[in-house]
Amino acid sequence: MIDVKELRIGNIAETPDGWVHPIAAIYLYENVSFDLHGLGAGFKSFKINEIKPIPITREWLLKLGFELSEGCTSDFEIKIGKDTLRTSPLSDKNPTLQSDEDNEFNIIALRKIKYIHQLQNLFYCLTGEELKLQES
Repeated sequence: MIDVKELRIGNIAETPDGWVHPIAAIYLYENVSFDLHGLGAGFKSFKINEIKPIPITREWLLKLGFELSEGCTSDFEIKIGKDTLRTSPLSDKNPTLQSDEDNEFNIIALRKIKYIHQLQNLFYCLTGEELKLQES
């Protein structure tokens, strides 16, 4: 179950019908709506406890613009200015933010995250921008 306090409009989650879409609205901490117009279903609302979080996987990281880290088989990264956000969906490692500021290399271990909406929120906190699905 998703903790409603972790949700933001635009977070990607799974509906009880199995559709995976960004959240379009959150109502009084009880319901969320998805814009399913592209599926011919218009807006559809569900109780918070009916929607499912999406686990972080290699496929999802690639869809969100992450790339496989050089020389690694399980670490994925995305550039944020001069910094690099790195995560490894196949291990218990916490994501890291690597900073190369003024020739000083720093690594900050971040809170463990398991779901795409948490990764989207982290990216937003670091950049002020949304982490969205990349166009194919």
